[in-house]
This record gives sequence, C-alpha cells and structure tokens, in this order.
Amino acid sequence: PLFSSMDKFYQVLLILGCLFSFTITLMVVFCSGVGFPYSDNFLHPRSQRLSIYHTRRTTVSFDGQEAVDGGYYIARWDYHWATKLKDTVAEYGDAVKVTDDMCHEYVDCG
Repeated sequence: PLFSSMDKFYQVLLILGCLFSFTITLMVVFCSGVGFPYSDNFLHPRSQRLSIYHTRRTTVSFDGQEAVDGGYYIARWDYHWATKLKDTVAEYGDAVKVTDDMCHEYVDCG
C-alpha cells in the first residue's frame, strides 16, 4: 500500500536506488576477497580446506604380475596453493604425479 501510494517518480527512484545498491553489493562481494571465506593472508588467516587420502593400490600388469604400492591423494578445495604445501610438507615436493604414459602400463588404470 505504501509503494502504490507513492508518486510515479519516487517509485522509479526507489527501484533504481535498490538496483544500484544491489549491484554495488554484488561487485564488492565478487571483485574482492570479502565474500570468500578462505584466504592465505598472514595478518588475518582463515581456514584452508584440504582432503588428504592415504591410498594403497594393487595393480596387475598384462603378464599377470601384481605390484603393490601406495601414496597420498591430495585434493585442494578452495584454491591452488601447492607452493606453500611444498614448503610445509617436504614429502609433497618429492611426489610423483601419475601421467597417462604411466597409466598405460597397467590394466584398468585411469
């Protein structure tokens, strides 16, 4: 009732003001780190999410020989901060990434 009782000019002005403030709010959230809950800021640190899975696999080659090895699968959720992970966890720097060429040696790999 209040909106409909307003003059047409003020209705348009109110709608434009709401749209403008909504647009500015979205720009601040999207273009700055304000809306992102995780960061690597040293002065104001926030949580950093990682999923680390210890794995053990048994693979069978084409000639039937079994090989058992293991390792860690690390999934970084929020951003790519591998350089800091290499500095913090020494074993991460020595890790070997499984490539397609390595995967062709085993049955059902990939």
